[in-house]
Order: sequence, then C-alpha cells, then structure tokens
Amino acid sequence: MPANETYRSLSLWLDSVPGRLAPTDPLSGDVDVDVAIAGAGFTGLWTAYYLADARPRLRVAVCEANIAGFGASGRNGGWCSALFPASLAKLTRMAGRDAAIAMYRAMQGSVDEVGRVAAAEGIDCHWAKGGTVHFARSATQLERARAEIAEAREFGFGEEDLRLLTAAEAREHAEATDVLGATYTPPGWCGAWPRPCGGAGSRSTRPPRSPRSRRGACAHRWGPCGRGT
Repeated sequence: MPANETYRSLSLWLDSVPGRLAPTDPLSGDVDVDVAIAGAGFTGLWTAYYLADARPRLRVAVCEANIAGFGASGRNGGWCSALFPASLAKLTRMAGRDAAIAMYRAMQGSVDEVGRVAAAEGIDCHWAKGGTVHFARSATQLERARAEIAEAREFGFGEEDLRLLTAAEAREHAEATDVLGATYTPPGWCGAWPRPCGGAGSRSTRPPRSPRSRRGACAHRWGPCGRGT
C-alpha cells in the first residue's frame, strides 16, 4: 500500500486533507450486512450516506482497497456542475420532453444538494456556488450560444437557469481575448473532498486485496461481505 506522502502526492485534494492518510483495517473474516458497497469513491460514499440516512438501522459496509477518494473521485477538478453532455432536444428524442426537463432539473438540484449536505455535516470543502461561464470567441460560437439559449427557453428554462452575456458582462467574470459574448449558468460549482460517512449500522472497511464483486456480495480472499440471511 502507498505511504501517507504517496497518497498526498496524487492530488491537491488529498494533499489538503488533515491528518494521516491510511487505509482502514482489513476485514478479518466474513461480515453479514444488508448492503455491501464496493469502492469508497463519490458513488459509493453518497450511496452509503443516503442509505444510512433513510434507514438508520440498515447495516452498510463500504469496501475499499485503498483510501476514500483514492481513484478518480479524489483526482478531479474540484467542481460540481449541472451541465449535462446531451442537449434537451436529444434527451427529448430519447425519452420524451417531460423526462428531458426532469433530468436537467435533477442535475440542478444535485448541485444544491451537495451544498446542503456540506453545511449539514460540517464539511469544510470550500463550497462556493459561482456559476459556469462559456465564452464565445468567434461568430460561430456566439451563434451556438444563442441557439442554446433559444432551446432552453423552448423547454421552459429562464434567465435564472441560463442567460446570454454580452462581451462586457462576460469579461466581468473572467478576462479573455476576443470575447464576443458568453452563456452563464448559475447552478454552480464547488471544491469538495469526500469524507467518511457514518450512521447506525454503517462502516468503512478494507479488504486484504481489491474486492471482486458479484450480485449480492462483495468478496475478498478471506470470505464474502454480503447480505445476511
């Protein structure tokens, strides 16, 4: 396993975490739990957090071969955004208009939810909801920006969701050359670091080796960590 300083060298977020970085004690044998989660990245920790909140008596185990956030979750750009890599029109073709709008609204809500949990749990992740600016530095880019705004309005998203900035307004957010305009989406960004989640019946543990998963269980060389019968 990497040493404390090796973990810290992986990213700014790992380097800024107080205290010693070290894996938790490995499993010494079989563990009976209601839910076994493989991996203590964002997906695993958020899942464990909400399970513990919704069902405090639920027995939840998070199995991680290294430390929380060792993989991509701890080596990101430190921002959280409601941007989605598919347009409203594309989502409408795939799943219908209502589903497309609901997806975009859910993405917006997820940003506020990160802020809510950070405040509720006292997580000092330097949360700041500042918005996202996409500069248009050519006539073609400005035309695309206007088309994006028009699509947003067609689906009921207003100025509070996405707005077109003039060149002067765009430069108030950041200085760039040849700016003709920009789109601005307020749903925000943040700098965040995953902290261990807890609750009645929840725990984080490390298998002696990287776990292999199968349906209903997280297995390691000493035995399964799966749903109790």
